[in-house]
Amino acid sequence: MNHPAKWRWIAACLIAFTPLASHAVFTVEVTRFGGCVGPTPAGCVFDIPDNGPLDNNAALDVIDFSLPIVGQAPTVFSASGRATQTIGRDDSGRVTSILLQLTDTTVQGQSGVRIPGQIGLISGEPLRSLAGVTGFASLNGEYRSFTSGVIGHANLLLQARLGGVLLGLVDPPAVNGVPSPSPFSGFDSRSFGLPVSNLLFGVFDFQVAAGTGFFLPASGEAFAQAIPEPSTLWLMPLGLAVLALRRRARSGRL
Repeated sequence: MNHPAKWRWIAACLIAFTPLASHAVFTVEVTRFGGCVGPTPAGCVFDIPDNGPLDNNAALDVIDFSLPIVGQAPTVFSASGRATQTIGRDDSGRVTSILLQLTDTTVQGQSGVRIPGQIGLISGEPLRSLAGVTGFASLNGEYRSFTSGVIGHANLLLQARLGGVLLGLVDPPAVNGVPSPSPFSGFDSRSFGLPVSNLLFGVFDFQVAAGTGFFLPASGEAFAQAIPEPSTLWLMPLGLAVLALRRRARSGRL
């Protein structure tokens, strides 16, 4: 995929995928892009909420999925894997961090020259912070041929986003005609210093040819953490000063 066309495609994916804060359940969305027959894209979009009909794991914050057919001819792929959500909270129960992970995941092209698709992880709760947010995207896996020793075409890109805020972007080079397997990895961390309030999502955009795809034995990760608010930072030395004054008063030295 040439670079300008690639970014136009990514922008279109983001417009179609941007989550809303009304989501109340941790969700995985698997999509095959392109024309689909009928008023709804049946077979081209699978919405998999935590403990929904397509979730094969009864545990909360864990989604196991297995989709043998995603899309419609002439471009079809299969996808299976595990998605997990880990939410950190402070003593008041406020969300302070969110980690989304995709592990033990396999995507394989079934038919088509370059099959465009996406796996999206959407957090079940928003992260709110007046001081902003910091985060990262991390990717560790390998491109594979499932039918021969040579990879026809495979390409994968991961974004970590809190609403419209980009927290990490990992873009391994596409592979064509290289021996299988072909490992890839990447890490990118960014911060945003303005107030935020939105869901975290990790978006895995890919293109694969029939018989090729990718495997994530470790994980693809999207992470977001609230930056401590200035008022919170000021309260700490203030509290220490009050304690010191109380101790001096009790000792009769005030």
